[in-house]
Amino acid sequence: MQIKEVICKTALSNSCLPGLKYSLNPYRGCQHNCAYCYVPNVLRINRNIWGSFVYFKKNIPNVLSKELKNKKPGVVAISTVTDPYQPIEKKYNLTRYCLEQLLFYDFPVCLQTKSKLIIRDLDIISKFSDAEIMFSIGTINDSERKLLEPYSSSINDRLDALNKCSEANIKTSVFFGPIYPTIKPEDLPESLHNVPGVWIRGKRVI
Repeated sequence: MQIKEVICKTALSNSCLPGLKYSLNPYRGCQHNCAYCYVPNVLRINRNIWGSFVYFKKNIPNVLSKELKNKKPGVVAISTVTDPYQPIEKKYNLTRYCLEQLLFYDFPVCLQTKSKLIIRDLDIISKFSDAEIMFSIGTINDSERKLLEPYSSSINDRLDALNKCSEANIKTSVFFGPIYPTIKPEDLPESLHNVPGVWIRGKRVI
């Protein structure tokens, strides 16, 4: 795994996704190495090297702090082309430092991850006026998860973290996808019942 420090010129970029105004990506590349990841196509990166490198944007918290002074409030998506809580975050804490800056201005945030590491930052996330945590889950079969998402948190760890987020009174949601081809329509009710305390855009659905 190649880990490299880079300097960024901007922190926030405009998002075209519904309900999201900005995107924030503290890292380029992702250690989770999901076989189906769409990011190589978006960033025009050779899929054969995806998962073999991560560049960390060392100065992104400082750049973000300066940008927030002049930005109109809007939902900040963390992250759209990398997982903000991939293993490298344990060492560099860039996502946490960025959250501290966003909290100072109380920008709404939506965090998407496949990692249990996010519960480390519940002390900060719970202070936002508007925050949502979304877990990506495409299967409840962890042996399948190991094949296509080899370095992500286990399904049980994600469900446990999801429950902790919900218990902290933070809006939670699940991106149920990509749905693994082994899942049959009749399996969906059981899959959904394994997801505790889920909210979607402020509405409790489970």
